Amino acid sequence: MTPLLCDPISLRISPVVGEKALMVRSADTDNKTSPLQMKLAPVVPARWPCRIFLHCGLYGHERAVTDVKFSTGGEIGLLAATVSSDRMLKVWRQMGPREWTVWCNCEGHSDCIRTVAWAPDGQSIVTGSADNTMKVWALQGEDEDDAEATLSESAELADAMSPMRREKKFKLLCTLDGHGDTVTSVRFHPAGSLALSCSRDRKVRVYDTRVPFRAVEPASHSHSVSVITAAKGKASFPHDKEARELVASVDTAGMVKIWDVQTGEPVHVWTVDSQHSQPVTCMAFTNSVNFLITASKDGSIKRWDLRRLAEDSKQMSEEARKRLEKKGKELEENPRKLKAHQG
Repeated sequence: MTPLLCDPISLRISPVVGEKALMVRSADTDNKTSPLQMKLAPVVPARWPCRIFLHCGLYGHERAVTDVKFSTGGEIGLLAATVSSDRMLKVWRQMGPREWTVWCNCEGHSDCIRTVAWAPDGQSIVTGSADNTMKVWALQGEDEDDAEATLSESAELADAMSPMRREKKFKLLCTLDGHGDTVTSVRFHPAGSLALSCSRDRKVRVYDTRVPFRAVEPASHSHSVSVITAAKGKASFPHDKEARELVASVDTAGMVKIWDVQTGEPVHVWTVDSQHSQPVTCMAFTNSVNFLITASKDGSIKRWDLRRLAEDSKQMSEEARKRLEKKGKELEENPRKLKAHQG
């Protein structure tokens, strides 16, 4: 299944893997609503399925686009961050209903950028790359010396360029090391202070941006970790004494771990290989945090009831463990198949 990314504000959906252009699409439920009106119109589930039509195409990357995320950007307006095999992070700004422009280009990674995520406040971006690092980009003002060098001796031209000089752009804030292989997925925790990442080195890392950027003790899997996601609210299950802030990660062998982001303690562990025949490519909690949605290369989407899982043992059944171990051995003995699972 090709991952689809949806902007809930304007119902824009973009296929992002293997394309050199970011295609922004709008949902038209009655064939009469304009894109601008659709942006302001509420979502009515009863009217779905809806018709999806091409909104606009954004061109600028030299190689395949690997990920895209939207942000409201606060006062700046609607923004889109795209990353590519060309090692470039591009931030696009919406100038009109069907008009987008490259707002800033960010360079720094030495290999393909695989994943990108926005901070909840829209003031920071985190990227993960095949160079084994994460980079945090923050919204900062232009350097005064550089700005002065661009000014003309003409007072009128200087006044005209003043707003441009003061405009903020995304610049590299820091590089986060620690992974021993390609970073496959990154997220900011909804609380905003934690940056999450997972990698082919089988580890999940949590960076506390308040310390600053101190790596919290990482969780680990038995195989390459492909996707990580965080719940927007706290959840409490029957065996929990108090509500927890949850994060979910899944590896290429199909093991899903839901764990407490503050303590690193596993809350639920199970394998999805009985329902998905191919690796999971996308994953998200519902707003209620009662369900986890997984999408796979096999073309299926599954919904997992976490409340029902909580009623079972906190450990996987012996049968599931044996099945997972057997699959892991098969992958290790077949390098070609392992590479395909790692995507």
